[in-house]
Amino acid sequence: MNQSLLSPAARRYAKALFLSTQEKGEVAKVSEGVKALGKICGQPEVAKALVDPRLGGPAKLQLVQQGLEAPHPLVQGLLEVLKRKKRLSLLPEIPVAFGQYQDDSEGRLRGTLEASHPISDEEHAALEAAFSQSTGKQVSLTASVNASLLGGVCITLAGTRYDGSAKGRLEQYRSKLSAATLA
Repeated sequence: MNQSLLSPAARRYAKALFLSTQEKGEVAKVSEGVKALGKICGQPEVAKALVDPRLGGPAKLQLVQQGLEAPHPLVQGLLEVLKRKKRLSLLPEIPVAFGQYQDDSEGRLRGTLEASHPISDEEHAALEAAFSQSTGKQVSLTASVNASLLGGVCITLAGTRYDGSAKGRLEQYRSKLSAATLA
């Protein structure tokens, strides 16, 4: 899920859950439960059911709880609050937002790395190290191949895109040429 598309309500619930877990010193335990919740809510049939107005809160909650094995009390509390407030449709967003709060707390920054061709592990590690040094956080990049880049890489971190691709450079040249006036 795109991090910029998270609703403010989902962020508030995730922040409340994260702060509660931090206060109790159980971030690692709750994080596992939240990840499991994210996997369950990522299933197409569960995702559809959560936004279906014909299903009541108890039926939606039961569907989610079927996939959870003995959820942590804080996760169970979150589920109950969401059911009571009729906000279970926010469940798919909460694990993403919780992960962001956890990453911020632990000094991590996650991003994407698009390359025109598969890159080596050494190149991947070098890019992570360079961005870690420049941001002051531990950067973790998820790599993918995008042949349309023609060459080079594009990295997206915290909503900022660093375009080092051949396609990006050609676009810059095209813009400069189209903006130039001929004498």
